[in-house]
Amino acid sequence: MAPFADGVAHLLAELDVLDLRLAGEVARLRAGRAFQDDPFRGLHIPDALADAALAPAAPADPAWDRRVEEAAAAVAARVTPDLPLARVQARFGLDRFEVDVLVLAAAAEADERYATLFAYAQNDVTRKRPTAGLALRLFHPAPAARLRARAAFGPAAPLAAFGLVGFADDPADRDPPLPARPLRAADRVVRFLLGDANHDPELADACRFDATSPAVADLPHADAVRRVLDGVATRLAGGGACVFVGPTGSGRRLAAGAVFAATGRSLLTVAAELPAAAVTAARREAGLIGAGLCVTGCDPADADRLRALAAGPAPVVFCAAAAVPALGPAVAFPPLPFGPRLLLWEGALNGSASAVPAADLAAVATMYRVGPDGIAAAVRTARATAALRGPAPLTAADLRSAAAGHAGPTLRRLARKVESPHAWADLVVPADTLARLREVSAAVRHRPTVHAAWGFGRRLATGGVAVLFSGPSGTGKTMAAAILAREVGAELYAIDLAAVVSKYIGETEKNLDRLFDEAAAASAALFFDEADALFGKRSAVADAHDRYANIEVAFLLQRLEQFDGLVVLATNLPKNLDDAFARRLGHAVEFPFPPAALRERLWRSVFPPQTPLGPDADFAFLARQFELSGGNIRNVALGAAFRAAGRGGPVGMADLIPAVARELQKSGKLPAKADFGPYYDLIRPPREQP
Repeated sequence: MAPFADGVAHLLAELDVLDLRLAGEVARLRAGRAFQDDPFRGLHIPDALADAALAPAAPADPAWDRRVEEAAAAVAARVTPDLPLARVQARFGLDRFEVDVLVLAAAAEADERYATLFAYAQNDVTRKRPTAGLALRLFHPAPAARLRARAAFGPAAPLAAFGLVGFADDPADRDPPLPARPLRAADRVVRFLLGDANHDPELADACRFDATSPAVADLPHADAVRRVLDGVATRLAGGGACVFVGPTGSGRRLAAGAVFAATGRSLLTVAAELPAAAVTAARREAGLIGAGLCVTGCDPADADRLRALAAGPAPVVFCAAAAVPALGPAVAFPPLPFGPRLLLWEGALNGSASAVPAADLAAVATMYRVGPDGIAAAVRTARATAALRGPAPLTAADLRSAAAGHAGPTLRRLARKVESPHAWADLVVPADTLARLREVSAAVRHRPTVHAAWGFGRRLATGGVAVLFSGPSGTGKTMAAAILAREVGAELYAIDLAAVVSKYIGETEKNLDRLFDEAAAASAALFFDEADALFGKRSAVADAHDRYANIEVAFLLQRLEQFDGLVVLATNLPKNLDDAFARRLGHAVEFPFPPAALRERLWRSVFPPQTPLGPDADFAFLARQFELSGGNIRNVALGAAFRAAGRGGPVGMADLIPAVARELQKSGKLPAKADFGPYYDLIRPPREQP
């Protein structure tokens, strides 16, 4: 006989066999008088029904059973391995009874006439879905065989474990016995059996599907890594799991796709944070489409939950920052070096590179250490941005902006990007402070020369550049950090302590680890304001709180030493920092409270050129009389500008003096007549008015 043309033809033939089984079951029930026709059924149990339950089951009809078996054999003879039902059986390891249960449950979803047939065969108009008991009676007439077959409905058996067939809710009975529990085939499985090629909509926002991937030999990784991946492909050909260990942007997902491609599989990528229901759906989807699973963002703490993914019909690659022995053997992935990254940028541009000078593209590849996925996504975003301008070509600025956006989504969640239009000329600090800042800038810009070309990187186990800014509030630490970051070509991110610090043990370290990883991928500079909150002194351990607080500080010390970028710590209380940080800090810059001469410069520079100033604006007097920091002076200037705008005139002493008084009051200082001198009348309280 000719093979089935497609999955629909195969399923229809299986349903024809099911019809024969149902007809035989109905005949048996009729012969045993197991049907009740009483109009009050459900309100009482008729004597005839009780007698039928106590009497031996009606004997099977050998001729009918033979006909059923012959029909089933004829269907089996036409089945080929590429048919959907055959693939489900092979990939999920189903036995014949489990296949029959799947067909039985799918019948109710595929053809509405089965609602009537199931209700009739189960002698209950409310039971429009088949029950486990009906399945056992149809496919295992012998009582002993039924008892053994019950295991197919257990939670660890393939039907339930992979989400192929589950139990539907029964409003009439919240906790029915197993034989009375109604069966329901998963919608995704029914669609698959009917030839629907669309992926599970439940996973639309949680998964990524790649039909094709590069060969292992074409990966941008080092030869040693590719040789190991050839062995991984052999290992995973029959299933199993492996852990790819490396930082963000090291190309682990691309390598997983290449490994699965070598085994003839596509790639299905899911996040480790998937809820339990989505984990089951992901395992099922991988089995249905014949894909390998790549699980990103794995953490050792989630090993028990993630192990369920490995016990599935598809091989699994877990991507983690550190080895997780409970999930499988580890393969180390170092960060992709500059050369492969540049080739990936050129390949992603694919013809658009002519609009971007080679030197600019090399600078982008150097600055943003994103992986293959990030590069491809950044190029798509850059092209879309360029298209909004019309015929203008793609530029290096488009690439930089897009690369920064795709380099660190977690970075933007845990930190705030600091934008600043200022330059060194706008920073009013003592000459010694400015000179130290320029030393820091030179240290960052010339690190490649000193560490690589001059060999210090091989002699010294050094990380990036860590610098401490100390001084009173408002003395320019944040502005200096922003100017420094822009000077070295990095974007500055101020750490959001509320997002980073967690009350749950270990969560703060996780957040910091992700923060440093993504900052490294984005070549971003990190700014820890009020750094003593995180980098404070470790204390003697008196209780569990002290122990875990000390662990956080120790973790920060290690992570700071590993980070290959610019980190700025700012604090008003440098003595509160842990002593161990002093060795890790390559530079320390003090921001002293500005003396009168600098305060006058601050007063004169704080107002934009467009601001109208009155002839009586006496900045020398204000600088001499009031010890205000740059931040305080900025507040005063803004308050005075609003006052002047409100009365429709230029900014003068009538606006500045009241604004100074308000700023002093915010600090808990009462305005003194001796300080305000001839301008005291501008703020004289009403009770002192003559």
